[in-house]
Amino acid sequence: MPIRNVSRISGTGVQIEDPPSSWKVTRQSSGTLITTSSPTSNTWLHFPIPTPVQIDGVKMKSTEAAISFQTTGGGKVTEVKVSDGFTIVNSPGLNLTGSNTFAQGIANDPLIFRSLVVSIFVQLPAISDSIQLFWAEVNFDG
Repeated sequence: MPIRNVSRISGTGVQIEDPPSSWKVTRQSSGTLITTSSPTSNTWLHFPIPTPVQIDGVKMKSTEAAISFQTTGGGKVTEVKVSDGFTIVNSPGLNLTGSNTFAQGIANDPLIFRSLVVSIFVQLPAISDSIQLFWAEVNFDG
């Protein structure tokens, strides 16, 4: 089935779940840059996705989620999940580094009942490690 809607949010819209005090967050026109001034910093980052629950009376299904970012030093993304209050898809055990656009299909194209959030678990293990967040998106069809 063709994609009916793609909803993307800029990296400037990222929300930090429990920001370590050592993190410096700089929002720029290209996205959000996060650097650390102490070792072993990690937490969840959340991208609230504008979610079309219905289009022309048809309930939407989520089919794929993607995120674009770049890490430096030892910075890495180790987990990506998509949730609408319940986890729809979870990709643990990742080791994503450098310039990356990670896309994950969503099995069984579940119907959407709430707003979607794309979340990533970020590790910045050394001083001056960083991640720059460009965008996150979800594809929808009916």
